[in-house]
Amino acid sequence: LDKILTIGQKNGISISSFVPNFEDYKVGFSFIITNFKKSKIKYTYITVSGYNDVNDIESTKSFICVGPIEYLKGAKYTFEDGFYSKVISELKIRKVIIEYFDGTKRIYEGSTLKQIQD
Repeated sequence: LDKILTIGQKNGISISSFVPNFEDYKVGFSFIITNFKKSKIKYTYITVSGYNDVNDIESTKSFICVGPIEYLKGAKYTFEDGFYSKVISELKIRKVIIEYFDGTKRIYEGSTLKQIQD
């Protein structure tokens, strides 16, 4: 909890509990996003890539998570049928875009993305 609080206060949000789910040809995932900015989150756009056993990207998709997420509140999102593939063995978050009710956006990718994940 202390780690999530530290991450969130520094970066405005935290992404935690990113859990892939592999079932036959369906590959899904769930995660929790917590808002540490006083502005209310309207939408979260998350881009996830599925990798095969030799670390090649099989597929990349973007998903929309509808808020609102209030200040110091979290929301759990689940996408059970995110990908259809028998060869995807790992999922990685590639990009997160946060859109606030005031119309501003914040983009997390690369090193900034690593900072918001637990």
